[in-house]
Amino acid sequence: MAKWSERLHIGPEVVKRHGVTQLARALALQILLVGAACTQYRAVMDIGDGGVDSSGASNTGGTKGTGGMNASGGATGAGGASGIGGATGSGGATGTGGATGVGGTTGAGGTTAAGGATGSGGASGVGGTTGTGGATVPPCAFASVNGTCVYPPLINTTSLGKCNNGPKLSPPVGATVRLNVAQAGGYTITCNPNCGDPTVTTINPQETLAQATNVPLVELFCLSEMNLPIGTTLHAGFGYTDGQFIGQRSIAFLVKGPVTIAGAINLDGAPTDVNQPLAGAGGPGAAGGYRGGTGTSMTQPGPGSGPCGGNPGNTVNAIGSGASGGGNATVGAAGAVSTGGPGALATCSRTFMYLEGGSGGGAGGYGNITCSTAGVPCTPFPSFIAGAGGGGAIEIASTTSITISGSLTANGGDAPIEADTQSGGYFFVEQDLGGAGAGGGGSILLASPSISVSGTMTANGGKGGTVYGNVGGAGATGLAAAMVGMPGNTTTPAGAGGGGGVGFVRLFGASSCPTAGCFVQPLSMTPAP
Repeated sequence: MAKWSERLHIGPEVVKRHGVTQLARALALQILLVGAACTQYRAVMDIGDGGVDSSGASNTGGTKGTGGMNASGGATGAGGASGIGGATGSGGATGTGGATGVGGTTGAGGTTAAGGATGSGGASGVGGTTGTGGATVPPCAFASVNGTCVYPPLINTTSLGKCNNGPKLSPPVGATVRLNVAQAGGYTITCNPNCGDPTVTTINPQETLAQATNVPLVELFCLSEMNLPIGTTLHAGFGYTDGQFIGQRSIAFLVKGPVTIAGAINLDGAPTDVNQPLAGAGGPGAAGGYRGGTGTSMTQPGPGSGPCGGNPGNTVNAIGSGASGGGNATVGAAGAVSTGGPGALATCSRTFMYLEGGSGGGAGGYGNITCSTAGVPCTPFPSFIAGAGGGGAIEIASTTSITISGSLTANGGDAPIEADTQSGGYFFVEQDLGGAGAGGGGSILLASPSISVSGTMTANGGKGGTVYGNVGGAGATGLAAAMVGMPGNTTTPAGAGGGGGVGFVRLFGASSCPTAGCFVQPLSMTPAP
């Protein structure tokens, strides 16, 4: 206490300098300070660390602690009853360390503290049964609609899984884009000047898919996007690309991104082999379509290829009748009668099962061709007109969207128009040859969560062969059946060819169908086998 008493000594110089009033005030302040110090000293002596009130409500920071009732920051001051460290402060009854000190019943590690039943790492914490790192749902292999995985037709999950980081088919305006037959019998796509990437001019298929016995294989192309601008056409029809026959393989595009067709995709069947219009090979089908009827000899015209190939015309007295058109979703029409006999019977129709094009039309009934050279008749000879090819088959499946403002066609080929011809100084009259059958329409499949079609999309049957004035039958559309051609008469005795049946147009995932004869159905919730 010696050091506190020393502070109470007041010399004459203090009184002389400050006066009595100021002296009184200074004395009072010194007394208060001494009193507070003594009180603290007594508290330390009477209630020691670890005592009954140790670290508790009345210890350091308690009601009797530093900054007690009359201390600096008293009842409402810092450290007072409601101040820092007070009854409700840090270390107070409900503070860290609980009611009876550090580690008490509700202290750190207690039932409600960090790490407790509901704390980090607890049953519902990070890593818990419902937390981060719990069970996860794998992404859909193709697309999701309303939280449900959906799948395109005919493309299985193995093929879907292989398609990653494919090239884009987005050629510039006016580019030439063709489907070509590779040496191995498959397809490649070539683009001039490029396919969208300046370094890519050729796109190869991801794989070749088998469907069933006697059904075309499918060349599957994996793309990251597909955008055919106005003025650009993907040529996969008319049976030829750069002078080559299109193989009998269907084509499918699996696009892991958007599809936009403002230009055109052409998968129309061919009329006939342009190099052999008479008694030659039938018109090739487009990709996935079937060839028109050929013949084994000048007097043996054949049927069209495919499951619903057109029947060949008949011949009576060297005058041919019309052949029937190839079928697909609907029948090809019968051939017209000649003045000597019946026309070919109508063909079949079938249900949609595979990615398969239209069947070829039959070859017309054979007849005699009369000829002359420099006005001198030559010996007549028999011949026939080959049938037209069927439309192709295509599937476009996009994981995001398909928008078509241009055209996408897979129409059957038209059979040729017969008339007098001249070649090598010879004049030929062909009015006794029966009209050829037209090709059946092909198949178009679109599959995507979002489909918008404002352009043209058809798989109509081709038109039957016309023989002079006897007009061939019209092909089927989504609104009308295939028609029989005009019969023979005394002027033109041969019958005309029948029109081709319509093909399939299926939109998987669309809300409406813009084309007559088109059908809408939901994407499957079960992947293709």
